[in-house]
Amino acid sequence: SRLESVGIFGDDTFVNCSGHSVERFLDDLGKCNHIKKLNFSGADLEEIIYKLGPAMKNSNHFVVEGCYLGVPEATFLFNTFDDMNSLEE
Repeated sequence: SRLESVGIFGDDTFVNCSGHSVERFLDDLGKCNHIKKLNFSGADLEEIIYKLGPAMKNSNHFVVEGCYLGVPEATFLFNTFDDMNSLEE
């Protein structure tokens, strides 16, 4: 089976998880190369976006709504768009 879609909604998504668990989850998620849809809403992407970079390259549907991105993270995101195989949305 493959993980084809993932979303993170809200800043409190990982509030009940240990830092180690979150790091491991994001590291594993970043290694997935079959994710086609990524959705983020109301999340602080400052730490997350770097870990998801490798997985984003195969995505073709990317939605970010009401999320916090600093200038370095926004730059990273736009540079990653150039590396995406077939960005549709």
